Amino acid sequence: MKKNKITMIILSLIVLSTVIYGFMDGGSPQAARNKRFDEKRIQDVQQIKNWVNSYYNTNKVLPSTVLEASAKYNNSGNIKVPTDPETDIEYQYQIVGSKEYKLCATFGTNTISSTPQYLIGYSHPSGLFCF
Repeated sequence: MKKNKITMIILSLIVLSTVIYGFMDGGSPQAARNKRFDEKRIQDVQQIKNWVNSYYNTNKVLPSTVLEASAKYNNSGNIKVPTDPETDIEYQYQIVGSKEYKLCATFGTNTISSTPQYLIGYSHPSGLFCF
């Protein structure tokens, strides 16, 4: 009887330590969710920037909206302007000069110190940030 109790305690400690290690190593489920959303936001920002830059290169003027920038790629009407994956709200696009614009998204994570070198231009703090 006492042996079974000791075995149960040991097994419980092993399970508990595994769970704790999992959270320490991989973060919480919410952190993983935020990271996935932010990765999608970066993909969306990159796509929108490509549309806007392509539009500018063709027309020598910035598009007034992201929808206008996407028109070249939307002949069939199948392309939807990307929206935030968590809130479904459009990303903020603002013209700030004849050749300059801001594209803003609200991020759930801070990647300033952990962004891979190839994405260094897309590192961001948590919260609203503009590229």
